[in-house]
Amino acid sequence: MTWSNDELSDALGRYEQICIDAGMRRNAVHSYWDYARRFLAWRVGEYQPRGTTWSPRSAPLTPATVDRLKQDAKAYARDIEAAGRSQSTTDTYYRHAMFFIRWLDGEFVPGRRLVERRR
Repeated sequence: MTWSNDELSDALGRYEQICIDAGMRRNAVHSYWDYARRFLAWRVGEYQPRGTTWSPRSAPLTPATVDRLKQDAKAYARDIEAAGRSQSTTDTYYRHAMFFIRWLDGEFVPGRRLVERRR
């Protein structure tokens, strides 16, 4: 499957709602949504992680695939790491970007453990 930048933005809204519907706490919902939002904004040049050296990026013209998004997430993590951020911070940014990408690919369900506990 492929997504345009607009489709990824729309998917981000659905992702947030799924987190809410799963019963995640407000802070957790915001965290899952916000890290994914930052990653998508970074991809199109609208976000620069604190401490990074700004290098202009333009919106990718080709539709995004899961493989392309995974490559972009690795580049995003390298950008954060190059800014001198801690390994823990870099891992958090990368992990949350990958949660969103895995959700797009049908491999991740936000709040799954919360839902399973209710059963």
